[in-house]
Amino acid sequence: MDYTYTTRGENVLPRLKEIAGIGVVPVLKSQNVSVVLKVTEILARQALPAVEIALRSSSSLELVRQIKQQNPKMIVGVSNVLTADQIEEAEKAGADFISTVHVNAALIESCLARNLPVVPECPTAVDIEHAQALGLDCVKLLSGTPLADLKMVKELKERYHGMHFMITAGIARNEIVNYLDLSCIVACCTAGQLREKDLETADFDQIEKEVAKFVKELLGMELAHVGVNGTSAQDAFGIAEQFGTLLEENVLETPISYFAGESVEIMKNGRGVHGHIGYRVNNVARAMHHFQLRGYHFVPQTFKKNEEGEIIFAYFEEEIGGFAVHLSQKQ
Repeated sequence: MDYTYTTRGENVLPRLKEIAGIGVVPVLKSQNVSVVLKVTEILARQALPAVEIALRSSSSLELVRQIKQQNPKMIVGVSNVLTADQIEEAEKAGADFISTVHVNAALIESCLARNLPVVPECPTAVDIEHAQALGLDCVKLLSGTPLADLKMVKELKERYHGMHFMITAGIARNEIVNYLDLSCIVACCTAGQLREKDLETADFDQIEKEVAKFVKELLGMELAHVGVNGTSAQDAFGIAEQFGTLLEENVLETPISYFAGESVEIMKNGRGVHGHIGYRVNNVARAMHHFQLRGYHFVPQTFKKNEEGEIIFAYFEEEIGGFAVHLSQKQ
């Protein structure tokens, strides 16, 4: 997702744009320092480097400090902020963004004066309009309320052009991808990938398994097709006919290839020493961000975009076993 935070402040854009790339901000409810630090370490290792800490006491800010000391690249949000003093304390602790419990002009101005992203909770459409009038283009909607209903969010996107949303509080795990399918959704703030019993027992092996499983669900990565390189258009057509006969599928020509059904693509002049492998994902831009966090690179010349300017197709720079690999957006 190519989210651009338009409110003033040169340090604001990179922070929220990074959150949009990740798509999910895990909410950590535990106040146990050793448990929280271990969990953030797991999240970073699984390329999910963002957390939200609810401001419940001074110990909450100490958690923020220690998380940032352990991993300065971890994005840490502080929610439940009520006063300007708390904003100052959160900034000193290393907070990367603030979430206020309502739209308060003085608190929002305090954050913007510090180049600190602020995302207020908006229980009503009037609150969204108030936030927009104050110059914000990203607010929080509370899951389970009428305003956060998927159908309503689509209407809000049309009604408040340029406004973006974070969904928070008790989002069902199987609904997260549905929200992230909407281009106006920056992220889901949820504890759904962290089971309470695993946190209570400090079962870090199980926590890592659950987070890894969650990330796979988030990516939704599945095999689309295998690509075979022909030496010429004529050669590619001959190979396609053979696969078509084998699979009892029709052969379909595209400008660059022939498809035998949907599982095999024969390139007239393809990438990769031996060919390529295509994978479908829920969202190419977020999948790219995930793999870039893991050290992979992409070839800009291969990018394809939709009408909204979002990347929906991209090749990895790295080949595996002589095969190029690309990602494409699920329809």
